[in-house]
Amino acid sequence: MSNSEAQPSVGSVIEPPAKIAIIGLGNMGRPMGARLIGAGFEVVGFDTAEPMREIFARDAGGKIASSLVAAVDGAQVVITMLPNGAIVREVLNTVRQHLRTDAIIVEMSSSDPIGTREIGEALVASGFGFLDAPVSGGVKRAIDGSLAIIAGGDSSTIDRIEPMLKAMGAVFRTGPIGSGHAVKALNNYVGCGARGRTRGHAGRQGVRRRARSTGRRAQRFDGQKQLDRGEAQAVCHLRTLRLWLLHRAYGEGYSHCTTSCRETWRAGTAG
Repeated sequence: MSNSEAQPSVGSVIEPPAKIAIIGLGNMGRPMGARLIGAGFEVVGFDTAEPMREIFARDAGGKIASSLVAAVDGAQVVITMLPNGAIVREVLNTVRQHLRTDAIIVEMSSSDPIGTREIGEALVASGFGFLDAPVSGGVKRAIDGSLAIIAGGDSSTIDRIEPMLKAMGAVFRTGPIGSGHAVKALNNYVGCGARGRTRGHAGRQGVRRRARSTGRRAQRFDGQKQLDRGEAQAVCHLRTLRLWLLHRAYGEGYSHCTTSCRETWRAGTAG
Protein backbone atom coordinates (compact mmCIF):
# COMPACT_ATOMS: atom_id res chain seq x y z
CA MET A 1 0.00 0.00 0.00
CA SER A 2 1.36 3.42 -0.92
CA ASN A 3 1.05 6.51 1.23
CA SER A 4 -1.74 7.80 -0.99
CA GLU A 5 -4.03 4.76 -0.67
CA ALA A 6 -7.06 4.67 1.60
CA GLN A 7 -6.27 4.44 5.28
CA PRO A 8 -8.31 4.32 8.48
CA SER A 9 -9.24 7.70 9.92
CA VAL A 10 -6.67 9.30 12.18
CA GLY A 11 -7.48 8.60 15.79
CA SER A 12 -9.10 5.19 15.26
CA VAL A 13 -8.02 2.34 17.53
CA ILE A 14 -5.66 -0.09 15.83
CA GLU A 15 -6.97 -3.61 16.31
CA PRO A 16 -6.48 -7.02 14.66
CA PRO A 17 -5.95 -7.80 11.87
CA ALA A 18 -3.97 -4.57 11.40
CA LYS A 19 -0.49 -4.91 9.94
CA ILE A 20 2.39 -4.50 12.38
CA ALA A 21 6.05 -4.36 11.34
CA ILE A 22 8.70 -5.47 13.81
CA ILE A 23 12.26 -4.38 13.10
CA GLY A 24 14.66 -6.50 15.15
CA LEU A 25 13.96 -10.21 15.65
CA GLY A 26 16.34 -11.00 18.48
CA ASN A 27 15.59 -12.72 21.78
CA MET A 28 12.93 -10.14 22.67
CA GLY A 29 11.58 -9.17 19.26
CA ARG A 30 10.66 -12.72 18.25
CA PRO A 31 8.48 -13.64 21.26
CA MET A 32 6.89 -10.19 21.26
CA GLY A 33 6.00 -10.69 17.61
CA ALA A 34 4.62 -14.12 18.43
CA ARG A 35 2.30 -12.59 21.03
CA LEU A 36 0.96 -10.14 18.44
CA ILE A 37 0.38 -12.95 15.94
CA GLY A 38 -1.49 -14.86 18.63
CA ALA A 39 -3.68 -11.80 19.20
CA GLY A 40 -4.67 -11.77 15.53
CA PHE A 41 -2.44 -9.05 14.09
CA GLU A 42 -0.70 -9.44 10.76
CA VAL A 43 2.97 -9.26 11.73
CA VAL A 44 5.83 -8.77 9.29
CA GLY A 45 9.33 -8.96 10.70
CA PHE A 46 12.74 -7.90 9.51
CA ASP A 47 16.22 -8.48 10.87
CA THR A 48 19.57 -8.03 9.17
CA ALA A 49 20.48 -11.57 10.27
CA GLU A 50 18.79 -14.08 7.96
CA PRO A 51 18.77 -16.86 10.60
CA MET A 52 16.68 -14.62 12.89
CA ARG A 53 14.16 -14.09 10.10
CA GLU A 54 13.97 -17.82 9.45
CA ILE A 55 13.45 -18.62 13.14
CA PHE A 56 10.66 -16.04 13.38
CA ALA A 57 8.87 -17.53 10.38
CA ARG A 58 9.34 -21.11 11.53
CA ASP A 59 8.62 -20.81 15.25
CA ALA A 60 6.21 -17.89 15.44
CA GLY A 61 4.50 -18.19 12.08
CA GLY A 62 5.32 -14.61 11.22
CA LYS A 63 5.78 -13.18 7.76
CA ILE A 64 9.27 -11.99 6.93
CA ALA A 65 10.40 -9.16 4.69
CA SER A 66 13.52 -9.06 2.58
CA SER A 67 14.24 -5.42 3.41
CA LEU A 68 13.36 -2.63 5.82
CA VAL A 69 11.27 -0.87 3.20
CA ALA A 70 9.30 -4.02 2.41
CA ALA A 71 8.68 -4.62 6.12
CA VAL A 72 7.09 -1.22 6.77
CA ASP A 73 5.07 -1.08 3.54
CA GLY A 74 1.45 -0.58 4.57
CA ALA A 75 2.14 -1.14 8.28
CA GLN A 76 -0.06 0.83 10.66
CA VAL A 77 2.45 0.36 13.46
CA VAL A 78 6.23 -0.01 13.20
CA ILE A 79 7.98 -1.46 16.24
CA THR A 80 11.74 -1.12 16.65
CA MET A 81 13.49 -3.55 19.00
CA LEU A 82 17.15 -2.91 18.34
CA PRO A 83 20.49 -2.89 20.22
CA ASN A 84 20.82 0.88 20.67
CA GLY A 85 19.54 4.30 19.72
CA ALA A 86 22.08 4.88 16.96
CA ILE A 87 20.76 1.86 15.05
CA VAL A 88 17.19 2.97 15.71
CA ARG A 89 17.95 6.39 14.22
CA GLU A 90 19.56 4.82 11.14
CA VAL A 91 16.62 2.49 10.61
CA LEU A 92 14.00 5.22 10.98
CA ASN A 93 15.89 7.53 8.64
CA THR A 94 15.90 4.72 6.08
CA VAL A 95 12.18 3.93 6.26
CA ARG A 96 10.75 7.37 6.96
CA GLN A 97 9.87 8.17 3.35
CA HIS A 98 8.16 4.79 2.97
CA LEU A 99 5.84 4.90 5.99
CA ARG A 100 2.10 5.33 5.83
CA THR A 101 1.15 8.91 6.50
CA ASP A 102 -0.70 7.84 9.64
CA ALA A 103 1.85 5.28 10.86
CA ILE A 104 2.75 5.04 14.54
CA ILE A 105 6.35 4.24 15.41
CA VAL A 106 6.86 2.46 18.73
CA GLU A 107 10.48 2.48 19.89
CA MET A 108 10.71 -0.48 22.30
CA SER A 109 14.51 -0.79 22.52
CA SER A 110 16.42 0.44 25.59
CA SER A 111 17.79 3.69 24.20
CA ASP A 112 19.11 7.08 25.28
CA PRO A 113 16.08 9.17 26.31
CA ILE A 114 17.48 12.43 24.95
CA GLY A 115 18.16 10.91 21.52
CA THR A 116 14.73 9.29 21.59
CA ARG A 117 13.07 12.62 22.29
CA GLU A 118 14.88 14.22 19.34
CA ILE A 119 13.87 11.44 16.96
CA GLY A 120 10.32 11.29 18.25
CA GLU A 121 9.64 15.00 18.12
CA ALA A 122 10.93 15.17 14.53
CA LEU A 123 8.64 12.33 13.49
CA VAL A 124 5.63 13.85 15.23
CA ALA A 125 6.35 17.17 13.52
CA SER A 126 6.15 15.28 10.21
CA GLY A 127 2.71 13.94 11.09
CA PHE A 128 3.55 10.47 12.39
CA GLY A 129 2.68 9.04 15.76
CA PHE A 130 5.58 8.15 18.04
CA LEU A 131 5.96 6.43 21.39
CA ASP A 132 8.99 5.27 23.32
CA ALA A 133 7.89 2.10 25.05
CA PRO A 134 10.83 0.05 26.36
CA VAL A 135 10.02 -3.15 28.20
CA SER A 136 11.06 -4.82 31.42
CA GLY A 137 10.77 -8.49 32.27
CA GLY A 138 13.15 -10.35 29.99
CA VAL A 139 12.60 -13.19 27.55
CA LYS A 140 10.41 -15.31 29.84
CA ARG A 141 7.84 -12.52 30.25
CA ALA A 142 8.05 -11.68 26.55
CA ILE A 143 7.05 -15.27 25.83
CA ASP A 144 4.11 -15.35 28.23
CA GLY A 145 2.94 -11.80 27.47
CA SER A 146 3.52 -10.32 30.91
CA LEU A 147 6.09 -7.63 30.13
CA ALA A 148 6.00 -4.24 31.79
CA ILE A 149 5.68 -1.77 28.91
CA ILE A 150 6.91 1.68 29.95
CA ALA A 151 5.19 4.03 27.52
CA GLY A 152 6.11 7.66 26.91
CA GLY A 153 4.27 9.88 24.47
CA ASP A 154 0.91 11.41 23.69
CA SER A 155 -1.87 9.71 25.63
CA SER A 156 -4.18 9.59 22.62
CA THR A 157 -1.50 7.76 20.63
CA ILE A 158 -1.16 5.20 23.42
CA ASP A 159 -4.95 4.81 23.39
CA ARG A 160 -4.88 3.97 19.68
CA ILE A 161 -2.45 1.08 20.10
CA GLU A 162 -3.34 -0.10 23.59
CA PRO A 163 -4.89 -3.37 22.33
CA MET A 164 -1.61 -4.13 20.59
CA LEU A 165 0.51 -3.25 23.62
CA LYS A 166 -1.69 -5.29 25.97
CA ALA A 167 -1.07 -8.35 23.83
CA MET A 168 2.54 -8.15 25.05
CA GLY A 169 2.08 -7.04 28.66
CA ALA A 170 0.86 -4.37 31.06
CA VAL A 171 1.11 -0.71 30.01
CA PHE A 172 2.52 1.95 32.35
CA ARG A 173 2.21 5.53 31.10
CA THR A 174 5.11 7.77 32.07
CA GLY A 175 4.56 11.14 30.38
CA PRO A 176 5.89 12.82 27.22
CA ILE A 177 8.18 11.39 24.54
CA GLY A 178 11.47 10.26 26.06
CA SER A 179 10.05 9.61 29.51
CA GLY A 180 9.64 5.91 28.84
CA HIS A 181 13.32 5.48 28.13
CA ALA A 182 14.23 7.71 31.08
CA VAL A 183 12.20 5.53 33.45
CA LYS A 184 13.71 2.38 31.92
CA ALA A 185 17.20 3.80 32.46
CA LEU A 186 16.36 4.43 36.12
CA ASN A 187 14.93 0.92 36.35
CA ASN A 188 18.25 -0.45 35.06
CA TYR A 189 20.13 1.70 37.57
CA VAL A 190 18.04 0.47 40.49
CA GLY A 191 18.40 -3.12 39.32
CA CYS A 192 22.17 -2.72 39.07
CA GLY A 193 22.40 -1.41 42.64
CA ALA A 194 19.98 -4.02 43.99
CA ARG A 195 21.98 -6.87 42.50
CA GLY A 196 25.14 -5.53 44.05
CA ARG A 197 23.50 -5.09 47.44
CA THR A 198 22.14 -8.64 47.30
CA ARG A 199 25.59 -9.98 46.48
CA GLY A 200 27.05 -8.01 49.35
CA HIS A 201 24.50 -9.40 51.79
CA ALA A 202 25.10 -12.92 50.52
CA GLY A 203 28.83 -12.35 50.97
CA ARG A 204 28.35 -11.31 54.60
CA GLN A 205 26.31 -14.43 55.27
CA GLY A 206 28.99 -16.50 53.58
CA VAL A 207 31.65 -14.95 55.83
CA ARG A 208 29.66 -15.78 58.97
CA ARG A 209 28.77 -19.32 57.98
CA ARG A 210 32.30 -20.10 56.84
CA ALA A 211 33.76 -18.65 60.02
CA ARG A 212 31.49 -20.79 62.18
CA SER A 213 32.11 -24.02 60.30
CA THR A 214 35.72 -23.95 59.15
CA GLY A 215 37.57 -21.10 60.85
CA ARG A 216 39.15 -17.79 59.94
CA ARG A 217 41.42 -19.04 57.18
CA ALA A 218 38.49 -20.24 55.10
CA GLN A 219 36.70 -16.95 55.85
CA ARG A 220 39.51 -14.93 54.29
CA PHE A 221 39.82 -17.24 51.29
CA ASP A 222 36.17 -17.64 50.30
CA GLY A 223 33.58 -15.59 52.16
CA GLN A 224 35.56 -12.36 52.21
CA LYS A 225 36.16 -12.57 48.49
CA GLN A 226 32.39 -12.80 47.92
CA LEU A 227 31.84 -9.87 50.26
CA ASP A 228 34.41 -7.71 48.49
CA ARG A 229 32.84 -8.41 45.11
CA GLY A 230 29.32 -7.77 46.32
CA GLU A 231 30.20 -4.47 47.98
CA ALA A 232 32.19 -3.39 44.93
CA GLN A 233 29.26 -4.09 42.63
CA ALA A 234 26.84 -2.35 44.97
CA VAL A 235 28.56 1.01 44.57
CA CYS A 236 28.34 0.92 40.79
CA HIS A 237 25.02 2.79 40.89
CA LEU A 238 26.69 5.81 42.51
CA ARG A 239 29.11 6.14 39.62
CA THR A 240 26.31 5.64 37.10
CA LEU A 241 24.01 8.15 38.81
CA ARG A 242 26.75 10.77 38.79
CA LEU A 243 27.21 10.32 35.02
CA TRP A 244 23.47 10.47 34.35
CA LEU A 245 22.55 13.43 36.56
CA LEU A 246 25.64 15.61 36.37
CA HIS A 247 26.90 14.91 32.86
CA ARG A 248 23.69 13.68 31.19
CA ALA A 249 25.60 10.65 29.89
CA TYR A 250 22.68 8.27 30.15
CA GLY A 251 24.01 5.22 28.35
CA GLU A 252 21.74 2.72 26.65
CA GLY A 253 20.30 -0.55 27.84
CA TYR A 254 22.13 -2.48 30.52
CA SER A 255 25.56 -2.17 28.90
CA HIS A 256 26.56 1.10 30.57
CA CYS A 257 25.43 -0.06 34.01
CA THR A 258 27.08 -3.47 33.77
CA THR A 259 30.31 -1.99 32.43
CA SER A 260 30.43 0.37 35.41
CA CYS A 261 29.78 -2.58 37.72
CA ARG A 262 32.57 -4.60 36.16
CA GLU A 263 35.05 -1.77 36.49
CA THR A 264 34.12 -1.17 40.13
CA TRP A 265 34.22 -4.92 40.82
CA ARG A 266 37.75 -5.20 39.47
CA ALA A 267 38.89 -2.17 41.45
CA GLY A 268 37.32 -3.50 44.63
CA THR A 269 38.85 -6.96 44.32
CA ALA A 270 42.27 -6.12 42.92
CA GLY A 271 45.11 -7.68 44.82
